[in-house]
Amino acid sequence: MSGAPRSGEQAPTLRWFGAFRSEGPVELPERLARDLGAMRSAALRRCVLGIGGGLGLPVVLFAFMIASRLDVVVIPFLISALVGPFVAATALVKHGEVAWRYRAVRAGVTVERFAGCALIGFEDTVTKRLRKRKLIEGERHHVLLVAPGSGTVLAVDDTASPHAVRGTIAETAALRSEEELGRALSGLELAELAGVIDRMYKLPVAGSFALGWIATVVLRTFVLPNAAMVQWFNTQGWMVWFGIAGVLLVLAQLYAWLRIAALRGELEGPLHVVTVADQEPPSGTFSVAGFAQSGVVWQYAQYPGPARLEGGGLLSKVARKARG
Repeated sequence: MSGAPRSGEQAPTLRWFGAFRSEGPVELPERLARDLGAMRSAALRRCVLGIGGGLGLPVVLFAFMIASRLDVVVIPFLISALVGPFVAATALVKHGEVAWRYRAVRAGVTVERFAGCALIGFEDTVTKRLRKRKLIEGERHHVLLVAPGSGTVLAVDDTASPHAVRGTIAETAALRSEEELGRALSGLELAELAGVIDRMYKLPVAGSFALGWIATVVLRTFVLPNAAMVQWFNTQGWMVWFGIAGVLLVLAQLYAWLRIAALRGELEGPLHVVTVADQEPPSGTFSVAGFAQSGVVWQYAQYPGPARLEGGGLLSKVARKARG
């Protein structure tokens, strides 16, 4: 599938769900649709019970406390008032999400089949999410059925998934053969790279503010030497928090600019190819091709580099615009 297309032909592309390659659309079997429907019904019941119990119990205890005027009910009421909303929110997120994402599941509906194995060390967002939810194991071969519109995993290895894990389906240029790994990027690959560069500009705002808050708490608790500084921190500590977050964002922006500048300087030349030892038995080696200065991996064995799978690859807005 590699190589430049002939005049008038469309360049070949591949579709991926994390490290798993598309094998095309299939119909959802009736058995799996029935199992998913049962999971949705159970999740809906748990969601209703969790929300009803979490929010209803404080109301019932409050009404009983007012009617009976028993002081002994105050403590259970306060506990339920504190814990109840948390229970309701957990039920909504955990069970409501499953009920919502499986709402359109029907026997015979078209889904997309993805198959393959994820190498240890392959770290794109979707593959990490699948490992975290224990839907895939090691470097075993797996078959996934995914709803093409929402990117929801419906089944893994012919078994209905209880978690409703969601991810982004990506499209990439065709993989390279071993002999072509080092060549410069084609026009289609350059369009794909435009999407990669655009995502490199995005700053870790939430992470920076979270780390800034943690650093502020550490300073307030363990570092400040006297009561006067502690008192100042209690009223003006938000400035320290925002200041630390701002510094982290500036450093992240500078790092992104340096990587992008290095990447732009490498575009015209061939890719850098290295040989890597497999981390799982049976032991072996495979090739990794990418840009040495910026650290962007373009092809990881017979997989696109993880950065190419983020944001949908060629399906992203920037890549589609660059593709024309």
